[in-house]
Amino acid sequence: MWRVLESPGSITFEVQDVPAIAAAAKARGVPTILDNTWSAGLYFKPFEHGIDLSVQALTKYQAGHADAFMGAVLAATPHMGERVKATYKQLGLGASPDDAYLVLRGMRSLSVRLERQAASGMQIARWLETRDEVARVIHPALPSHPDHALWKRDFTGAAGVFGAVLKPVDDAKLKRCWRAMRSSRWASHGAAMRA
Repeated sequence: MWRVLESPGSITFEVQDVPAIAAAAKARGVPTILDNTWSAGLYFKPFEHGIDLSVQALTKYQAGHADAFMGAVLAATPHMGERVKATYKQLGLGASPDDAYLVLRGMRSLSVRLERQAASGMQIARWLETRDEVARVIHPALPSHPDHALWKRDFTGAAGVFGAVLKPVDDAKLKRCWRAMRSSRWASHGAAMRA
């Protein structure tokens, strides 16, 4: 039996108390796996928090150009690494040389891209918090997020991916909100972010 975690969770962006969950699992002899895709392995260090296996979709941040399909499983110990290796062989998995090259190419600019995406994501999240059409912005790096304290304790940065809950509004008002995002005012904010 394994304990599988994802922090923050996809779509809901709840932040789990990973060290507490990992410690409880370890006390019962249950190994843990964490999907660490959101932090791209840069902003959250799963092994420092007691996780046994860390998985990531390398397609998103590491490759970074939407032209490769790849993932990774990292092990905290040699024993876990051997188990992963055996499973890998039994399933007949393999990465193409081309995809490996594309991921390695993307790794050269990963930290710069992630930093820019995080800044852009925060600017958009803060703007959405000011909109009447938005009930709630779900971004762990925002102080308004219910798990912000856990995020601040365990993470060193944020990805650009987040969620929002819209209020029930008539279509015309919703269209005005989206139009405002494309307006020259919004475009000037985007230009300022790129400068």
